[in-house]
Amino acid sequence: DYLKFNKIKEDVIKTDRLVLKSLTNEDMNDFLELLDDSLIKETYMIPDFKSLDDKKSYFIRIKDLTNSKNHYSYGIFLDGKVIGFINDVTINDLTIEVGYFISSKYWNQGYATEALKGLIGMLFRVGFKRVEAAFFEGNERSKRVMEKSGMKLISKEEIVEYRGKVHNCIFYIIEK
Repeated sequence: DYLKFNKIKEDVIKTDRLVLKSLTNEDMNDFLELLDDSLIKETYMIPDFKSLDDKKSYFIRIKDLTNSKNHYSYGIFLDGKVIGFINDVTINDLTIEVGYFISSKYWNQGYATEALKGLIGMLFRVGFKRVEAAFFEGNERSKRVMEKSGMKLISKEEIVEYRGKVHNCIFYIIEK
């Protein structure tokens, strides 16, 4: 699959205000704070952690994903501080599904849209033809992010159970 692409993952994506790049150990405390953000946890599937060690192990897995050449996952940085995360969910030939979150402290400032547009641009540059994303029905913020990023509603839905509730996931897509 990976060999079909013209280029490999870009290590750094710069937008007007943000830098999307790999996480390092120095980002752990800021990232752990994101994992405690109850508003993020409502709509981005983050596990419940039994201990600080479990949370740190999760960070290390995420950090490793951002450093992998086989995954399109990045920390989202504003002025050197990690404020979010954007990642590949599934890769199927030339189609990739992505997910993202931004610290609720930074909501309504266009950062999620800016990060998503930056990622979409890079994914198209390396050879993907379609980028999909999904949101829990009722999550109007994420829907607007997708729309502002040029994505369109498609007739694909998925039911997922998360935190004891059943959610209908609505899919959006953008094609090169």
